[in-house]
Order: sequence, then C-alpha cells, then structure tokens
Amino acid sequence: MYLLLGSHQLGRQYCAAPLDRLPRQSIHFRAHAPMISNSPNQTLQRTAPGRHARCCHHLRPQPRLRSGHAVPPLSLSLRSLIWRMKALTAYTKKRFLREHLRHRLTLLRTLGSRVAAGHDFAGQGDLYRCVKDSNLIAVRLLMDFLGLRAEYHKGRYRLAESKRKFPSDVKLDQFFGRLLKPSDVPRAARRVLAGVYARGDKELAHLTLKFNKPFNEEKALIDAATAVASLIQKFVYDDKPLPPIDA
Repeated sequence: MYLLLGSHQLGRQYCAAPLDRLPRQSIHFRAHAPMISNSPNQTLQRTAPGRHARCCHHLRPQPRLRSGHAVPPLSLSLRSLIWRMKALTAYTKKRFLREHLRHRLTLLRTLGSRVAAGHDFAGQGDLYRCVKDSNLIAVRLLMDFLGLRAEYHKGRYRLAESKRKFPSDVKLDQFFGRLLKPSDVPRAARRVLAGVYARGDKELAHLTLKFNKPFNEEKALIDAATAVASLIQKFVYDDKPLPPIDA
C-alpha cells in the first residue's frame, strides 16, 4: 500500500512512500489531498526497499485518482520533507560568534572601512574586486542567516522571508528565537538590501546575461553591508559593539 501526498512545503510536488516505512520521529504537518493507492506505477516509480521515496513533479492535486480514492487530510510524520531546527549548545553558539560570524563580519565590512579610511585602490584593481565581491557574498550569506531574501515583484526588488531549508543551516532563530521579517528592517534600507541580495544570489553565483548595475556600485554595497551589520548588532549582539574587523 502506498500513500500519495502533497503539502504546501512541497509546492505542487507529490511523493509516494510505503505506508509501513513512514518515519515516525519528525515534525508533524498537515498533508493536503492525500491518496491511497495499491499501484503508484502509473505516475510514480516504485521505491526500492531501503531507499527514500522518489518525488514526481508533474502530478497535480486531484480529488480522486483512477487507481485510488481520496481520503480526508491527515497528520503525518515525514522526516525527509520537513526539517527540524537543531538546537545549539551554549558552546557552539559562542564558537559561531567568536569564529564563524566574526569572519563573515570582516568580509562584510572591509570595503566600507577601507573607503572610510581613505584607502586608495588605484593600481590595486585585483584587491578592489576581491573586497567588493566579499562584501556582496557576505550580504547574501548574512541576510539568509537573518531569515531574509529578495524577490522581484511588479518591476522592483523587495524583501521576503527566507525559510529554513536544511537541518545543518545555522540561522538567527537558534540565537534569537525567531527569524526576521521584512518589517523588522528599517524602511529606508529595504530596497538596497533586496537589490544587493538579488545580485549576489544570481549574478555573483552564476554566469548570466542579466546584470544589475545599480546594485553593483560601491555605495549600494556599503549601504547594504551597513544595514546588515546594524541588524546583526541589534538581534544577535543585543546592541553591544560588533567584534572588530580582523586586521
């Protein structure tokens, strides 16, 4: 006997899993329009023993399948579909703040600090490219840590929530208790954060025909980095000073 199920977490994907092999220890969620079927082969390949169920991306929610019948929504445990947030020990938190986050904050602020100090990058184009892209990478990484991302909506970039995807991810909710929402960001900083994030998420990570020039300018990168640093100082360090930039 196989269970065909869909959920908001999967979008419009459906999975087939043997009923006797569903994992029992996981976060529960409400499955939408599940179907019971004796033969998933018409739409899904049979899962080999000991292997995870294989997803099918082409099914659509239907009230009834030819080979099965609809049943009311039910709560299921499916560890492979919904990730549990892993609690961090006090030691691990201190280590991330002392080592990993401090390193990323150095990448985030180096461009701004050098420019503010009047550093002349003339004849140092290689170093200038490195600090600009380090700034961009760090903005993208730390915004994801905070629970924020960008989306293109009605001709402009705007902030959106970035949900947890993998159990090994370290995010703000493990330190602060929750991820940020766009409303947590000062209104004046939302556009530049969204634009710089979008550029880091696409143009820096991929070779592409799209080039978002306004958010590649030095000022935009520094403004975004300053906004991210302020959010981390407020929500991670309780408004205490950030660790110094590594020299």
